Amino acid sequence: METQTLTPIAGPQETRGSYQDAVQTRNRVATVLVVEDDFDQLLAYTAAFRAKGWAVVSAEDGLQAVHEAVRERPDAIVLDIGLPCGDGHSVIQRLARNVRTVAIPIVVVTGRDPLAEQSRAILGGAAAYVQKPVDPDVLVSIVSKVMSV
Repeated sequence: METQTLTPIAGPQETRGSYQDAVQTRNRVATVLVVEDDFDQLLAYTAAFRAKGWAVVSAEDGLQAVHEAVRERPDAIVLDIGLPCGDGHSVIQRLARNVRTVAIPIVVVTGRDPLAEQSRAILGGAAAYVQKPVDPDVLVSIVSKVMSV
């Protein structure tokens, strides 16, 4: 398998930074799937990723999340745990069993009790765990980091 070089797609006013290293992969803008059932948070996360030059696909429930992940094969997934139609943990399990999605890094973002959720998410296969509330720009940075590992 050929290694892809990461190149930022910074505009003239932007400077190159570590978050941008993951933004474009060989003539293709990096894509993130944002799975969030809270519309305001979905908008905030989407705006932050788009402001940094990312393409964004969204889903609002567990079934949509799996469908979009298989169809789009995003470079990373931001996943809420508390979702209708299958919680985030079931999404992680389903994606881990699919050859098309098993290697996609998942960043879990949740407001649930971290004692109960963090180890379950990481053991299930998530690359990172973030407790809500989270600044959308910090989330972009975290996703960039898990993509570059």
